[in-house]
Amino acid sequence: LYGVNKETGYGHKYRSLALARAAQERGHTVSIASNRNPGNLNPHNFNWYEVEYLNQSHLVTVLSHAKPDWLIVDLPHTPPSWIREVANCKICTLNGIGYNQMEGADLRIIQGAAEVNLPGWQDKVPTLKGLEYIILRPEIAKHKGAIRDDFSLVWGGGVDSLGLLQSYADWFPNERAFFLVADMTPVPLLKSPSHWLLKLNQDSDDLLWWLARCKRLVTAFGMIVPEALFLQTPVYSVNASELHLAFASPLTEQGLIRNYPMVGLPSYEEIERFLDESFEPVESELIGTEGAVKVMQAI
Repeated sequence: LYGVNKETGYGHKYRSLALARAAQERGHTVSIASNRNPGNLNPHNFNWYEVEYLNQSHLVTVLSHAKPDWLIVDLPHTPPSWIREVANCKICTLNGIGYNQMEGADLRIIQGAAEVNLPGWQDKVPTLKGLEYIILRPEIAKHKGAIRDDFSLVWGGGVDSLGLLQSYADWFPNERAFFLVADMTPVPLLKSPSHWLLKLNQDSDDLLWWLARCKRLVTAFGMIVPEALFLQTPVYSVNASELHLAFASPLTEQGLIRNYPMVGLPSYEEIERFLDESFEPVESELIGTEGAVKVMQAI
């Protein structure tokens, strides 16, 4: 069960589908329930149910058809308590920045290493967390080692809640930059001949091609960051929330990314200084394409 909404990006979809593929390769029968069609990312023809992911009757109907042994939940909210009540199976919650805790789950996977104290984290749900549980799309491997070009890739997240794209376009008119937009993203007004708009095809790995070849990624912290880390792309990130900052900070301390140490979009003067400091990431052996397998082993 995964969801994508107007406040979040596509990380929920990409990692859920990667995990579904890993499960299928290990011999499991996989069904997907979501408000977002897998599209061309469903080459293995999983059973797919279109649902409103917070609609109880929708999930009850899906569970009655699929009859799963495990329900894996990757939502952009804390899962409602009724999921435990209606699911006659074990439940694993999967999340990127730790807000997806759920009482009564059988397993919790947290894709990061932040030490945060959230309501519900003192419960007895077995919890596994760390960079090694980050789930990347397997297609990413073919892009590693690509020759880099002299352009920046700018991404503000699915809905660019910080307004990063337009601010960056206004602040740095002379920099060669591609501005990535998805179907939910406010499109920036680009006036410079050095700026180009790049429309994300969410049903392909086009983004990974660009991510592997840019000289740096300037982004709101999210799932695109570990993808860039795997590709050894220098990351300069900003934070839409305290939780994003909490999960970005350990990566900064380990020399993996440069993250602005506050929540919100910095001023022009601050971000100019931030971006002027050259940075080459340390390579982490923990971030690879085996995250989905490790999650499946835990399940």
